[in-house]
Amino acid sequence: GVAWRNGLYTDSKVFYQHPRLGDKPAPYWDAIGEHTPVEYSRGGKKVHVYGGVCRFGATRLVFVTGTSGLKSKYKRQRTTSRGTRGSLQSGVCGAEYVNDVIPILYTDGLAMFKEQRVHSWVFVHDKASVHPGGSLYLKEKGQLVVEDWPSKGMDLNVMENVWAQVDRKVALAHDPDSTLEQYKQTLEEAWRTVCTPTYLAKCVESVPSRLEEVVKAQGGMSPH
Repeated sequence: GVAWRNGLYTDSKVFYQHPRLGDKPAPYWDAIGEHTPVEYSRGGKKVHVYGGVCRFGATRLVFVTGTSGLKSKYKRQRTTSRGTRGSLQSGVCGAEYVNDVIPILYTDGLAMFKEQRVHSWVFVHDKASVHPGGSLYLKEKGQLVVEDWPSKGMDLNVMENVWAQVDRKVALAHDPDSTLEQYKQTLEEAWRTVCTPTYLAKCVESVPSRLEEVVKAQGGMSPH
């Protein structure tokens, strides 16, 4: 099959439990040429997750460092006059991506394609600084990898559409008085609700047209 049709598209996103200050929500889509500023409450909790989708379904969500109350178990090494010291990472690092994220996304992707008897598929992740180790992990397993995907190419990644739909579902279902754990459960439920094979297949089928539109716009925004 065509490589883009048999791709597992992966990405991460930060969701805020109390995202907007004030009672009036911003429009879901801005009008062309306009941009609605979004304010975030300083005391709000946040959740950082990785996920992946293909035309057959979605992976599990992986909660990572950057989620409120979830501290990294990996140390950042720095050398001083007193020797080498290590402090805990403040965000997702390469080790966390390789050890805690990639195995889940890869295993879930492999299972979905195998169930559909698709034996050749591509793992797609962007050029984020923590991802090179993940590419090595996948290549050692004989997995095809797209690793030169631009990290800022939002219009190129179908995951941005999925995240937007999940964000909308969470906003509609979220109880502002809920705990962080309840918010995470709401997020997982929204992920399952949005990620139907019908919707995901439509997203994946849009890849060629969105690439063409971005090229026509000389790297600008596409209407998708």
